[in-house]
Amino acid sequence: EVVDRAAAELSELLPSIPNAIRSADLNRILEELNRPQAEDAPRSPARQLQLLVSTLTEIESLQNRSHAVREVLNLGPDMRREMDILYLGLACGYAVSTDNSIAAMGSPSGSGWQWTIQPDIAAAVRSLIQIQKKEQPPALVTLPMVGIAKAVQP
Repeated sequence: EVVDRAAAELSELLPSIPNAIRSADLNRILEELNRPQAEDAPRSPARQLQLLVSTLTEIESLQNRSHAVREVLNLGPDMRREMDILYLGLACGYAVSTDNSIAAMGSPSGSGWQWTIQPDIAAAVRSLIQIQKKEQPPALVTLPMVGIAKAVQP
């Protein structure tokens, strides 16, 4: 029962992990978790627990790092752009177009990442990405942050 509950909670978390930053190990583990089990040879509870712990370990590793990637974002109706993105763990992201004309802030949601266009942060986001890629020396960069608020029931 505990393993099933943990697996259900984990499945709610997975949309907030961008494909661009998922490790090969995480993809392999998720593939095994999602593989249908044969009725005559179900996955043992010990193996199920091992897969869940491995998944959580990989997710924690992603949460504790920043990731600079390039991917196509859907920023609204008829607005798909290739963007350089810096994910700060799994909590916040900043994106800037390759020509620095569009920037956005993102945060995870139950259906994936939600991006809000904010053109005035483009130069700061570009600088942050260049620092992450070691193309520019470290410096302080000021950017707004989006937080995730979730109601806690007593």
